[in-house]
Amino acid sequence: MQITTTVPFGPQHPILPEPVHVKCELEEEKVVSVSFEVGYAHRGMEKALETDYMKGIYLSERICGICSNIHTTTYVNAIEKIIGIEAHKRAKYIRTIMAELERLHSHLLWLGHAGEAVGFENLFMRLWDAREIVMDTLEFISGNRVQYAMNTIGGVRRDITPKKEKMIEDHMNRLEEKMIEIKRDMLTDYLLKRRTAGVGVLKKEDAVRLGTVGPNARASGVPWDLRMTRYEAYEYINFRPIVLEGGDNLSRVIIRVEESFQAIDIIRQCLNQMTPGRTWYRYRHEVSGEAVARTEPPRGELFYYIKGNGTNVLERVKIRTPTFMNLMTLPTILMGLQFADVPITILSIDPCFSCTDR
Repeated sequence: MQITTTVPFGPQHPILPEPVHVKCELEEEKVVSVSFEVGYAHRGMEKALETDYMKGIYLSERICGICSNIHTTTYVNAIEKIIGIEAHKRAKYIRTIMAELERLHSHLLWLGHAGEAVGFENLFMRLWDAREIVMDTLEFISGNRVQYAMNTIGGVRRDITPKKEKMIEDHMNRLEEKMIEIKRDMLTDYLLKRRTAGVGVLKKEDAVRLGTVGPNARASGVPWDLRMTRYEAYEYINFRPIVLEGGDNLSRVIIRVEESFQAIDIIRQCLNQMTPGRTWYRYRHEVSGEAVARTEPPRGELFYYIKGNGTNVLERVKIRTPTFMNLMTLPTILMGLQFADVPITILSIDPCFSCTDR
């Protein structure tokens, strides 16, 4: 007779520093049923954003720490659509550089956690050492390491001077050198492969059915990347989405490694293509109408709906974050696993509950 045991995972757990409660039913060590609960970090941000639309820039930046810049980018994109203006070309390049630096920040942080989850402590320390290069770059550009206050309606608040351009280029060269060595050691490591290859498989048809977004979808063969809609400076950049077919934990590791190299390349293209020009202009007007803006943060599609009522106070702001969609895959990818593989598999979707719960 099989005995079924219910094992709680979170909302406090040493491997997953995020407030989610996953309940796994086990037969011996095999997962036979999965349910999860979110909502531990709800802060009422959507309601708080029903305020002066200029104040909303700073509120939206505080929805998430790792993805703070892309939240403000999406927010100001929607406001700019409503009031009928467009950021200057140089500002678009700067926004794109910041977005790709933020992608590097997020991917390197996650890869370090993945190494820690499988017991590869050396990998964790090396990746977070490489991540410091990105953090130093962000601080040099904006003055801050987490919330950068770069975006405003109509452009960006800080320019990238020739001195900063040279610094960014030097930092990307250093980071690439480190990442080449890390990639070699990661993808040839027996332990990492054994713990991730063929584990937590999400088939392409399931990824489409469940609305999976970002690297998790692309790791399952879904060629969808919002950057291909050519918002900001992506219309001038030469790149294609990186797509893998494996759909397992290893594929989700590899795709974030490859997207890190791609982010470095996009940053270099931006630096080479930027020409002198204005970065922003002051604009203050009542907001009348509604608009939708969609962008591609490190975790996948971010959606903002904003409605104005003819005053400077917004009537409604609705946000859909990528983790909300990617969470729907948990019952599929956890089913049938050994319980020891649950932590790395949950981590593999790169969840962020600060964004999700808001």
